[in-house]
Amino acid sequence: MKIKLNLIAFLFIFCLYASNSQWKEISQGLEGGQVNYICNGKNNDFFAATLGNDLYYSNDGTNNWVSINDSLKKYYSCYIFSNHDTLISTYLAGNFFNYSFDYGKKWNYAVTSLSSVLLTIYKDNKFYVATSKEFAVSLDSGIHWIQTGPNITGTSFRKALYEKNTFYLLNENGLYKSNDYGSSWNYMPFETSKPYVDNLKIINDVFYFTYGDTLFYSNNQGENWQYKKTNISSIINF
Repeated sequence: MKIKLNLIAFLFIFCLYASNSQWKEISQGLEGGQVNYICNGKNNDFFAATLGNDLYYSNDGTNNWVSINDSLKKYYSCYIFSNHDTLISTYLAGNFFNYSFDYGKKWNYAVTSLSSVLLTIYKDNKFYVATSKEFAVSLDSGIHWIQTGPNITGTSFRKALYEKNTFYLLNENGLYKSNDYGSSWNYMPFETSKPYVDNLKIINDVFYFTYGDTLFYSNNQGENWQYKKTNISSIINF
């Protein structure tokens, strides 16, 4: 019943999108062009990264935005993540990230020596980075990196997710899971390879990812998957 309710909710959202239902514009003050990513911080705070190389902050529920990237050493921030008082911005195809411990007032810069950063998390004075090929940890603010991720060959990670102190890495062959910050990984393969797998979300303990026009879901943390065809081709995000 829980799965059905979640699917109904997703399909309802898809139908709203497809039918051009009314949306409220929340871009007042956003001047950086296309918005690539939005994340929420504490309370009613939100952060946005735009294609125009800008990062923005809103403390009134996205009604108004102000730029917070004055001290960034590198722009092109496709993603921004909030973890308590720590902000981290990354560039999808880059090997660097910016981080701020004061909600964007001052930014620091770190090079990972790794490629294609997908996700960066700061926890207990350590940086954890998931890239298209590796998972690594740094104990010295990004100067040195220790690779602790699963070994993969011939493929790349498409998505990375951090949820409830657990890391998830998704590629065309299956889902990798670590609940000890990369020290060990549990691999849950797909029955058949999915070379265009995309997205990865966890909602009410149900796992979702997309593949073309198909929504896959699992209610046992990726051990088994079911799917639902939609009438939307090439789902980009949800």
